Amino acid sequence: MSSDRLYTAQEIRVMDRTLIVDYGIRGLTLMARAADAAVAKIHEAFPEASRFCILCGSGNNAGDGYLVASKLASKAHDVTLVQVGDVDKLGQDALSARAHCLSLGLKPRAWDEVLQDAALEVDLFVDALLGLGASGPQEPHTIA
Repeated sequence: MSSDRLYTAQEIRVMDRTLIVDYGIRGLTLMARAADAAVAKIHEAFPEASRFCILCGSGNNAGDGYLVASKLASKAHDVTLVQVGDVDKLGQDALSARAHCLSLGLKPRAWDEVLQDAALEVDLFVDALLGLGASGPQEPHTIA
């Protein structure tokens, strides 16, 4: 696969299914590999960044965010982990990734709490809110 190509959601679903079903690679392993690649890209593109805010939604993409958070924290970066949405909607792999963060002492904060935190200083936000399962119309939101 070429790394300079964009893939459709359907192509990625097929690739995920092939890797999981045909090759027996666990979904959590794929999330960990995606997190490794994301952290490498973050360090390449933003080498001076040391304070991160990871926004995790309520789907499987949140699992990627939790693992990115844990990998950044393990490199002694300052990580603020934010849970946006219902934790009860997380799939098993995302829940496992969240549990890993909790075991490292990373406690997810609520979005509303973070918005009120005037002392929060961040070099980079990482969006793990929406993934392949996103559906419905996009709605505009403002941040006060």
